[in-house]
Amino acid sequence: MKVYHRAVILAALLLATTVVARAQGGGNSPAAVASKVGVLNVRQAIVNTAEGKQAAAELQSQFAARQTDLDNLRKQIEDVQSRFGRTIDDFLAAPTGTMSVVLSRQIILSPAEKTVAIEKLRDAFKEYQNQRSHK
Repeated sequence: MKVYHRAVILAALLLATTVVARAQGGGNSPAAVASKVGVLNVRQAIVNTAEGKQAAAELQSQFAARQTDLDNLRKQIEDVQSRFGRTIDDFLAAPTGTMSVVLSRQIILSPAEKTVAIEKLRDAFKEYQNQRSHK
């Protein structure tokens, strides 16, 4: 929400600046219009400042643990798929071997709980893929 308010304020300031410049420059004269053209890469300006670098470092440290968890989850999913030749959904729905014993005796899940667990794994993996694609 703060970003939205900042964008509205920035747009209002730009509009006010344009109005003042036109009033001072005599309207639509070529000299007045040509002197108002400019490009500002706001993202680059923020990233290159000391405050921007500090904020980026804080965000990176804040989410480093979550990124590690997502990396581990991805590796586990890939491991299950490569070892068993099945998707994680298939494996959790009908586990085999040691996992079958663990899920039947130690971690007892109802069919609804299995469905929720599978959905959570899917969502976590999608989040990981989205973060990985934005790097």
